[in-house]
Amino acid sequence: MIALLAACDGWPALGGLARADTGGAPPEAVVLVEPPELSWSEAGPRDDAVDDSPLVAAVEILPPGMAFRLAGKLRGAGWGPAQVPAREACAGVPSAFPTEPVGDYVGDADWRVIEVQASGALCAHIEPSSAEARVDLLAFDLDSCGLAARAWTTRDDLIMGFAPSTPVNDWATLVEPGRFAMVAVAFAPDDATLDIPYAWTVAALAAGEEPERCGDVEW
Repeated sequence: MIALLAACDGWPALGGLARADTGGAPPEAVVLVEPPELSWSEAGPRDDAVDDSPLVAAVEILPPGMAFRLAGKLRGAGWGPAQVPAREACAGVPSAFPTEPVGDYVGDADWRVIEVQASGALCAHIEPSSAEARVDLLAFDLDSCGLAARAWTTRDDLIMGFAPSTPVNDWATLVEPGRFAMVAVAFAPDDATLDIPYAWTVAALAAGEEPERCGDVEW
C-alpha cells in the first residue's frame, strides 16, 4: 500500500468562521462545507504498558464511509539515541520500526492493524491530553510475517506523521484495498514515567471523496 499525499498541517476549520456581527452567518464569499458523512464506532481502549509489535495488534475493518475512535494511553515518552531497538525480523529482514537507523523510543508503542476495503481517501488524527506531548502517528506496509516493512511517506519522501510540532498530529492520503499497520508513540517530553491519554481516530471516506476532505471531518 502506498501513501500518495503529503500530510495536511493545519487544516482550515471553515465552520469556525461565523461571526456575531453577521447574525451567525459566514463572512461574505465564504462557503461552509458540510463534513463528510461517516458512520462512527468506538474501538476498545488501549492502556497496556507493553505493545510493541503489529503482530499483537487488533485489526480494525474500515469500509468506505466508516471511522473508528480509540481512547488509549501511552506510558512513557522520549527518545533514547543510544538505545538499541529490539527489531523483530521476517526472513532475516528487520522491522522498519522505529524508522530512525539508530536509537529507540523510551515509552511504549500502541499498534493497530487497519484493513481498508476499497480505494479512496484515508484520514488519520491523534490528539494527546497533554499540551506538552508530541506523538508520532506512523503507518507501515506489512511484510509476509505481519511486521512493519516500509513507512508511508509523502511525495517529498518525508515520513508521514513523524515528529509533529504540535500536540495534534493528523494527515491524509490515498489508499488501496488491503491491510497496513499504524502506531502511536510519544517522543516528547522526555519522561519515562509519564502517562499520556490520547484520542485517536482513523476514517475511510466514501467513494469519490478526496484526501483534502479530511480537513472537514468533525473529530
